[in-house]
Amino acid sequence: MSTRAPRYSSVHIIGLGGTGVNIIQRLIESDRFIDFISEEDSSIALLGIDVADGDIDSLNRAAAEIRQKLASKGIPVDRFWLSTLKIRFNTPDTLYDFLTKFDKYLASEGIKVKNYIPWISRATMIPPLAGGVGRMRALSKAIYNLNYYYLTEVNNAIELFKDRVVRSVKTPVVVVIFGLGGGTGSGMVMDFVRHLRAKLGNGIPIIGLAVLPSSADDANARGISSFMALNELQLLFNTELNKKIVDNYGNAYENKFSALFFIPLDLVYNIKGNLVEAKKELDEAIVDILYMLMYFDLADLLSSVGTNNIFTDNWVNSIGFLKIRYPVNDYIKYAKELLESIKIAGKFVKESKDIFEIIAKLFTYEYNELVEIFKQSETNSGEYNPELFQSKISEIVEGRNYEPTIKMQIRSVLDYTQYYARKFISALRNINFEEDTIEGSAVSLALKEISKANDLINNYDNLNKNILNEIRERIRAGKNFTTTQREIMESAVDFSNLVISLVYTVKSYVKAKLLADDLSRRNLQIPDSMKNRIGEIAERELNALSQLFQVLTMSPEKQVKLLDEAIARLIDLLESSENRIKEAENQVLSVEREIQRLLSEKEELKKEYDKIRIDFSGKKKRIADAISNIDARISSLNKINEQNKEILDKIKDFHNSLKILKDKLDVNKPYRIYLLSLMNLEKELISILSNITKTTKYYEKVVELSEYEQNKIIERILMEDQRLDKGDNNVLKDILDKKRFNEIMDSLMRVFRTPSYAGFNNNYKTDFIWVTVSIPEGLWDMDLQQRLMNILSSNIEVEANKAISIRQIPQIEPWTISIMVVYAKGMLKHLEKYNNMIKDVESFKPNEKLLFRSFLLEQGVWDLDTLIKELKKEEIEHERLQ
Repeated sequence: MSTRAPRYSSVHIIGLGGTGVNIIQRLIESDRFIDFISEEDSSIALLGIDVADGDIDSLNRAAAEIRQKLASKGIPVDRFWLSTLKIRFNTPDTLYDFLTKFDKYLASEGIKVKNYIPWISRATMIPPLAGGVGRMRALSKAIYNLNYYYLTEVNNAIELFKDRVVRSVKTPVVVVIFGLGGGTGSGMVMDFVRHLRAKLGNGIPIIGLAVLPSSADDANARGISSFMALNELQLLFNTELNKKIVDNYGNAYENKFSALFFIPLDLVYNIKGNLVEAKKELDEAIVDILYMLMYFDLADLLSSVGTNNIFTDNWVNSIGFLKIRYPVNDYIKYAKELLESIKIAGKFVKESKDIFEIIAKLFTYEYNELVEIFKQSETNSGEYNPELFQSKISEIVEGRNYEPTIKMQIRSVLDYTQYYARKFISALRNINFEEDTIEGSAVSLALKEISKANDLINNYDNLNKNILNEIRERIRAGKNFTTTQREIMESAVDFSNLVISLVYTVKSYVKAKLLADDLSRRNLQIPDSMKNRIGEIAERELNALSQLFQVLTMSPEKQVKLLDEAIARLIDLLESSENRIKEAENQVLSVEREIQRLLSEKEELKKEYDKIRIDFSGKKKRIADAISNIDARISSLNKINEQNKEILDKIKDFHNSLKILKDKLDVNKPYRIYLLSLMNLEKELISILSNITKTTKYYEKVVELSEYEQNKIIERILMEDQRLDKGDNNVLKDILDKKRFNEIMDSLMRVFRTPSYAGFNNNYKTDFIWVTVSIPEGLWDMDLQQRLMNILSSNIEVEANKAISIRQIPQIEPWTISIMVVYAKGMLKHLEKYNNMIKDVESFKPNEKLLFRSFLLEQGVWDLDTLIKELKKEEIEHERLQ
């Protein structure tokens, strides 16, 4: 778990209506919630109230899962308190009867109502409540008060909520969240906050957070319902208007909020094009904002925008939010996977080296066999000269075609050597020691040797095994290598060793190929069987082994696809060599049988020879000559048999090498296992890298780390720096290229230049903007401070230094910078959607507006427009007299 900055406040949340309830659910389902609640002194009280079924049911299911998770982790479940209420009535008559007596309930609280008239009657069409109040704020107000006063459920819930809040170890703050246009939340919020304040007292801040509607909301939600809610809120937050309301209707109608902030939905919808997705994303941004509120002293903010200040029409505060995520965890994962692939590559190249050496041995066997065939031809033609024969071979093999053919073959394996060379070089360059140390010199030498593989076409004759042995000695002698660094170094040397074997294999093939091609063109003095053998070597065996070698020097993915086909050709060679073994064995057996026959014949002749005592006919001499001829024949056959056995041994050796090669390429052997691992890791690396900077979130920007920054991560992993896994705040500062960081921050913070980012139009100007920046310590500097001030200054009508307050707080999420900008002291006319709301309201008749009202309905204030005009007229007159 990451190291988290100490919290300043204990934020408790009330969600009214679908919007508020959904945000509570998003909060408890957030990745951070379990970590948050597991901290010492953590506790949170949550209260969700709605008329509709769906959102409350969904929240309850989510809460049950969270409680199970907490219990399974041994975290005290009572740190997480949630109460949910579906406020209803049994029958419409219950509601009507309650409303007829509502003034009596108000009187018990000291609220006087003259000439009380219920605002809902039996003539009112009440929609099915399972789906909410249908934007009818007046209905929401009625249902809420029924459940508070008569059914007492809400009263009891607020009391329990208060008990949890006052037990907070940290400074308690209550945030009340609601949607402006939905009906349920905005319809009950003013009465609810009055009741909440009565129970909490004046010492605990109550902050309202209202979501502005989007153009995709239905007409009533984005129009009359929101318009009425805004104008009623004006009667609370316009200090002069609220004072007049209190003078007229009593202290109960004094503004009980400590502050109110709006946040627009339309921005997200315009990007998403889907209302459900837009709401979900905005909910997540609000959750981020709620977490931010826990980490600084809200008294500083409230001292400037709270209700302890005097506001006129400039009471509207709206929030712009931006989260800049440096996906360091993803890059750490990528770097670890990369290093793991390099470690596996180290094991893989050791296996590959053994395989290449077997193939080189097979090429050498083919070459030597061809040399013997040519020697036989030279002997048969009488041209064989032991002293000049090797020169003839060299002239054929190392003539003018040798170097071009070698280079052509080297070019064919360049992708292979460069692929692995780049892997090892990327790791070695991040093992940093002073050059004059044993470790530093080992790294330097290893890099020099691997660089040859990266440019093999110009270095294939400059490879030196002795240097590799020297590097190994230095690795063993270096005491300051970490285990990971040492493993990477050893793997790098193994790769350089592989390259030497690879070049030797290429040279072995070229020599055999050039000799085979040359002999195929010559008129050799040899039996047809030998001529056929040359063709078999040139056209079949060398091709099969060469194609296998080519496959083995392809990328892991291509190898996996093509290797079985190449192995099939290898199996053909095995079968062919088995046949050759049988033929050679038969030849040996045939000669041995002939020798045995001759020996038997000789024995008979000797017996006959011994029987002759006196020879007048010359028979004894003839027998002696016959025996002498047989001995000569046996001697000749023995030489032939020795040659045949030598050929048989070579064929068997060739065959055994083929068997070993096939066995090493078996799917269950290390080579194939490492090959598959490399392929899968390569795919995983590509997937991680391609998804690292992807984000579909409007408020979140993901920054791609530079090559320098990525290498810094690799360096720290190689150093086995444990801070990476702990999310240490200082690591990001150590990794980042500060100049690039400031430039990126400047580019991303420019979204705050236009007030539309917070839901205001371009006419918005103010004398105060508040900024909270959650950032790792040491990253925020005067340069960034000035850049952000310059960005925001276009919204300021006074000197920016005096009007813009920027507060830095510790990093909340690992590797993340969060910026919350409060565009303060705006007016209703500055809200982008306000003019459209006015137009929508114009289509409603006065009596139709009633159901979308809430505040002061019990006082008989049914015509809100008239009330506001009268109050403002009084205000203007008062100012004139002053």
